[in-house]
Amino acid sequence: MVHNNLLAEDFVIENETLIISNGDNFPLNQITTAVCADNTLSVVVGSSLTFEYRFRDIEQAEQAHRSLTDSLSSLWARATSPQYSPFDAAQQQSHKRPWWRFWDKTPQMNKSAPNINDSPDVPSGEAEAYLNRGCAYFDQHLYEEAAQQFQQALRLEPKYAEAYVGIGYWHYLNNRYAEAIELYQKAIHLEPEYALAYNNLGTAYLEQQLYDEAITYLKQALHLDPHDVNPYNNLGNVYRLQKRYPEAIEQFKQAIDINPNFAAAHFNIGVTYVGTKDEGAAMEQYQILQKLNPEMADMLLKQIKEKLLGD
Repeated sequence: MVHNNLLAEDFVIENETLIISNGDNFPLNQITTAVCADNTLSVVVGSSLTFEYRFRDIEQAEQAHRSLTDSLSSLWARATSPQYSPFDAAQQQSHKRPWWRFWDKTPQMNKSAPNINDSPDVPSGEAEAYLNRGCAYFDQHLYEEAAQQFQQALRLEPKYAEAYVGIGYWHYLNNRYAEAIELYQKAIHLEPEYALAYNNLGTAYLEQQLYDEAITYLKQALHLDPHDVNPYNNLGNVYRLQKRYPEAIEQFKQAIDINPNFAAAHFNIGVTYVGTKDEGAAMEQYQILQKLNPEMADMLLKQIKEKLLGD
């Protein structure tokens, strides 16, 4: 259905939901693509539903499009990349986080979402729709489905660095670190200034306990994007595992300065304080985590009791 003569103010984002004045409501994590062409904004929901909204003029359409894509970016960038934490193996697997950002390049795609069985002779913008759909599957923890979408993107665009990172992260989640490393390296070869690929590559080396390599790539990620909290957090864990505690604490503090609500960094700096036998500082992080993430707070308290209090 097409809705006409809208204004930008008819698109409102509240509680991670797109609310439109005509009564349409879409949770942000179900939106796979938003495409603006002239005065028309197309919103693709799920795998195949496309809703078109025509605005009074191009300016109104572009303003609504920016608002929507900014909100999607904020939602999905909360878990931009792997956040390594020193949980045991089972806990570690459950706390690995999605890697993506919302790639708003406004693909020139057909008015309906692509079918994965379409022939290869599809406009290149379709590859981006597959990528964004894969991101949406990741958001729903449907990792196998996500990997299939990234493979479809590569079928259309064999030099698509973001898709290599997506498949690489799928391997990473399944503890196939060598495969993940190879794919991250391909992404970096295609886009040498791709900060996210460097962060993920460094984290994969961290999982393999190849600390020198991890440090090299995580530092490069920070050089390219000094405002991303994840490389600071991951680099801090490299130093923590090497018992370079002052350097680890500095990295975690950097992450917390950027985002005071970044629970993984509070947990990791708390664990580092346990390593330095600083009970007071560790308990301070525990108190912060009680508000941010009670599960992490409980795990940190367990370490404090076992290693500092002798319980």
